[in-house]
Amino acid sequence: SHKSLSSNEPLSKPCYIDCPVDCVLSEWSAWNQSACIPCGSPGIMTRTRYVVQKPSDAGQPCSPEMKQRKPCDFKACYHWKHSDWSSCDIEYADCGYGVRRRVVECIRYDGLQVDKIFCLALNLSFPMDNWIDPSWLNLAQEDSQEEQECHVPCPGDCLVSEWSEWSHCQRNCRIGQIVGYQTSSRRILFSPNRDSSSCPTKLWRTRPCW
Repeated sequence: SHKSLSSNEPLSKPCYIDCPVDCVLSEWSAWNQSACIPCGSPGIMTRTRYVVQKPSDAGQPCSPEMKQRKPCDFKACYHWKHSDWSSCDIEYADCGYGVRRRVVECIRYDGLQVDKIFCLALNLSFPMDNWIDPSWLNLAQEDSQEEQECHVPCPGDCLVSEWSEWSHCQRNCRIGQIVGYQTSSRRILFSPNRDSSSCPTKLWRTRPCW
C-alpha cells in the first residue's frame, strides 16, 4: 500500500547551484619610470595589475591585459630661464632711447646652470660640429637676448610703435636652403619734423631661422 502523506519522510532536500563569480582585478600599480631617460629620447614606463579573484565557469572572465606601456614624459635636457626685463636705462636723461636688460640662463634638467651653447643647440636643432661662429648665433637667438632697446617718450618726441611679431621662416627648400630668415617691423607713429630725422632709422630687423 502507498505511504500516507503524514509519514516522516522529507519531501525536499538541500542542493547547490553554482552562482557566477566574476573576475576581480587589482587596481593598476603606479607607473614604473625606472627605464625613463632623464632627458633626450624618452624611454618606456610600465604599470601592472593582478588577479584578485579568479572567475567561476559561468562568471565574467579576466581581461588579458595585465601590463600597460607608454612613453615616458619627455623632458628636454636644457631650457632657457629668463628674469623680468629691467626698467629702461637711459644715461643722463629722463626720456629718450635706452637699454633694458634681463638675466638669461641655460638650465640643465637637474637644475644646474650650464653654458648657453647647450640651449642654443635646442633652438637650432643643429649638431655642434656644424657651427662656425657660436657667438654670432648666440646674438641671433631671441631666447638668449639679454639686452633690448627701449624708449621713454619725451615731450614732442618721435613716437614709434612696438616691434611686430616675427614673420614665418622664409627659406627656399627647392634649392636645399637650410637656414632661412624672419623679419619684424615697426613704424613711426608721430614725428615732430617732416623728415623724421629725430626718429630711429631702424624700422626692420631680421634673424635667422631653421
